[in-house]
Amino acid sequence: MRSEAKRHRGSAIAFLAAVALLVAVAVPAAGAARRGGSGGGINSVEPVTDGVTKSSVTIVFPVVDLSAASGSAGLQYISDEKDPLGIHTYVRAFNEAGGVNGRKIKPKIVKFNPLKPSEMRALCKDWTTSGEVFAVLDTGKWHGDNQLCITEEGQLPLISSWTTVTEWTDRGAPYLWWLGPDQADILRNLVAWGADEGLLTEDRSFAVISGDRAGDQLAVEDYLLPALEERGLEPALTATITANIDDPTTAASQAGAVVRRLNSDGIDVVIPLLSVFPGFQSFVSLAKSQDYAPAVLLSDYEQSVNVALGLAESLYPDQMSGQRGPTVYTLSNEDDDRPDGDVVLEDNGAPVGEGYTPEALACWQTYQEQNPNRLEKFPYIEAQGPTMRWCDAINVLKEAMEIAGPKLNRKTFIQALSEMQDFPVALTQTITWGPNDFSGPSTFRVVSPTANVKTIEGNKCPPRHSSYDDTPGDPENKFHGSCWVLIEDWQPLQT
Repeated sequence: MRSEAKRHRGSAIAFLAAVALLVAVAVPAAGAARRGGSGGGINSVEPVTDGVTKSSVTIVFPVVDLSAASGSAGLQYISDEKDPLGIHTYVRAFNEAGGVNGRKIKPKIVKFNPLKPSEMRALCKDWTTSGEVFAVLDTGKWHGDNQLCITEEGQLPLISSWTTVTEWTDRGAPYLWWLGPDQADILRNLVAWGADEGLLTEDRSFAVISGDRAGDQLAVEDYLLPALEERGLEPALTATITANIDDPTTAASQAGAVVRRLNSDGIDVVIPLLSVFPGFQSFVSLAKSQDYAPAVLLSDYEQSVNVALGLAESLYPDQMSGQRGPTVYTLSNEDDDRPDGDVVLEDNGAPVGEGYTPEALACWQTYQEQNPNRLEKFPYIEAQGPTMRWCDAINVLKEAMEIAGPKLNRKTFIQALSEMQDFPVALTQTITWGPNDFSGPSTFRVVSPTANVKTIEGNKCPPRHSSYDDTPGDPENKFHGSCWVLIEDWQPLQT
């Protein structure tokens, strides 16, 4: 469940859509270069102490230069939360607590333009050759081959939320560690879940619609189709829609042709592997224009399960509202300070719903302590937003430093990351890594993006927490905007 659209859901969706669009522009062929993996085992790591002193550890925090990137891509970034605030908040808390084994974080917050690969590569080379940096911490913006520049080429630890398929961690091993899910696992799990739900069967026609990037084709050919074949399943149609953000006309034309084919062939289930813009939006828009509303298997591939809520609420409720999909993220929890499981009841006994998970609540409490003058203007932090992401990343860094012990170096740190098991975080349920397992989430829940009607008769989302009532006494004020309705709670990924 999510909170009232103007104050909570809207900014989180804007954040994710803006990042997804920037990455779609910057990585037209994610996964294109399929060279043989050169990653080594943990035993191959040298005990390098670059960036480490007795009292500090130097960490790079890359953040998007929004004025440059959004101007180039025609974007407006409208989230109230900005990356530097989140970094400063949790670095300050880390350092005020004494750091780990006497070492405090020496942060290097570096702005970059994701639309300029040469600039990103130059920064990577500086970080990996200067001898001044211990590790890079990222919340989903340092993407594509630039991850391999740091890890495969530079052999510098990188903890990042941006993910693609397994080839990346194979090549970046053992320096590349993902806070998010391996997209290959996401696709295998999606097929297993769809089959269990009766959405993917031998007797039911379904289609696969993907982007035309090499990475999308890699995902289809090497992961999705083999997972389907293992269950005796074959799509009735596979088609592509351009991922070129500069060519929305072609995207609309291709989407129109695809939808007409799907509609005429009676295909009622679609698996979308499409970037938000222009592919997914074009598909949904043309489906609406042709009164076509198939079952859409949403997932964490290109964040379709996440962005579907914004599409459902704004223009496409018939196509998106009520769809379902698995996600490794805590979608359906509130952006407020009620801990997970603390279900508040209204006077009539109706549940208000669950709030922050305990981990998100702890991040929020730290934010409150570190930013007392901002609480009136910003009375919450987004459950999946930039601030919460930095809290997770820095907590993971802290845990790994504690496991590594007083003799902190590149080898002991990498070894520590490989030993992290069931570490609770805010954005997913836990992080579990291993010597050969470099993507963190191992569980998923099933949610349904739902366009809410704020009346007693039409309300599908839980009532709002009374502390967020802007207009006391207004009956509509007790209802959320749209929400993710929780269908099934945490269970192991089927990979």
